[in-house]
Amino acid sequence: MENSFREIRVFISSRCVGDYIPVRQKLFRLLKSSTVFEPSMFEGLGAATGYPKEVYTRELIDCDVCVFIIRNDDGLSEGVLDEIDCAIARRKKSLFYFCGYKSLPSELENRLAKSSMPVFRNNIPALEDVPQVAFADLQKDVLDIYRGCLLYTSPSPRD
Repeated sequence: MENSFREIRVFISSRCVGDYIPVRQKLFRLLKSSTVFEPSMFEGLGAATGYPKEVYTRELIDCDVCVFIIRNDDGLSEGVLDEIDCAIARRKKSLFYFCGYKSLPSELENRLAKSSMPVFRNNIPALEDVPQVAFADLQKDVLDIYRGCLLYTSPSPRD
């Protein structure tokens, strides 16, 4: 019998410079170590004949869930903002990690709060803590969804 199992594809989005590089790589490795997740990030896609925006947009569309990593002090790059807009427009399941504390919510946090799509937001003190937290959150989310499906599909107990 053929195995039709397909991993949950996870699109990793953040700036692709400086302190973000080891964070993205660590999250990629954690996800890859699992038999449940297949991570995707722009720098791992290889050469392509299309424009970069077309390439990462197609990849995001093909993924099942997006992880957005945002350090409040850095703001958003144009590419990350495009990815967020695409995820919202397509109602992609998304996890947002805001690093560093601010006394007031950012413009993006306010926008997400008004969005009609379900969005998980988490404030993480340090950027380097995101991979472990995101990996644990994704695992918990998969289990919660599975258990939720069981609640709605299981027959009622009989007297």
